[in-house]
Amino acid sequence: MLKRVFIVALVLLLVGNGAAWARPAGHNGPDKVAGTVAVSSRTETEALAPQDSTASDQDLSNSDQEATERLRATLRERIQSMQMNRDRTQESWKVLKQELQSLRHQYTIQQESRQEIKNMFKAAIRLAREQNRIQEAEQWLRELAEMDPIDASVYQELGQLFRSCGDTQPKLWCVGKQVYTEVPPVIKTGRILVPIRAVTQSLGANVEWKADQQIIVITKGDIVINLQLGKRVAIVDGKEYKLDQPPEISASRVIVPLRFVAETLKAQVNYYPEGQIVAINP
Repeated sequence: MLKRVFIVALVLLLVGNGAAWARPAGHNGPDKVAGTVAVSSRTETEALAPQDSTASDQDLSNSDQEATERLRATLRERIQSMQMNRDRTQESWKVLKQELQSLRHQYTIQQESRQEIKNMFKAAIRLAREQNRIQEAEQWLRELAEMDPIDASVYQELGQLFRSCGDTQPKLWCVGKQVYTEVPPVIKTGRILVPIRAVTQSLGANVEWKADQQIIVITKGDIVINLQLGKRVAIVDGKEYKLDQPPEISASRVIVPLRFVAETLKAQVNYYPEGQIVAINP
């Protein structure tokens, strides 16, 4: 009986020493299984932690830039090929239009590539004019005006295109888009007169017509403009200003001197005689 007890005690002692020998020297922490659980817990915590979006945003920006560059390269090759081969097929023009539309979308998100994108549009416009595709040339010029409302060369080329088609009617543009009016603009003594509401609505101003006195009151913020039919004097914030051409009635509509009103409302006005285009930009 004593011999059996001694043998059991010896076995237990050997097992305990073997477990101690299995640990690295100087290890006083939890056992191997506990350590594994701790590592797994840290991994899940790191996975749930908020990610820094700077790197991913930069990768997305670089990806957009590369896509724009590839599209420009494809367009450049297509335009050159269509010029060299005198390619006038409908299929080629259809693909060209689709690619230009994609490039225009890139214009809104790729500020650093905007000049190159505009150059591609201008190359396509030259091709359209070479192949006498006036409709496409006009459409892309209008799109360029919307993309960059202060690009004078776009309005000049639009004017030349209109003139070549025999269209010499004065036209009004505001922030890159043509403003259509019931009564067309009128030129008198070198001044363009337009329907009053065409100006005020385009520039975010309000207008009031006092029929009994034939007075027009235009307001925008702190600016108040008073005009009277047939009078060559305007009153702005209590001060009198001489007008080269007074307001008048045309086809039952009040028309006013465009430049005076627009510039008084702090807008920039440019006139392009090639097609009698007036461009206004706030």
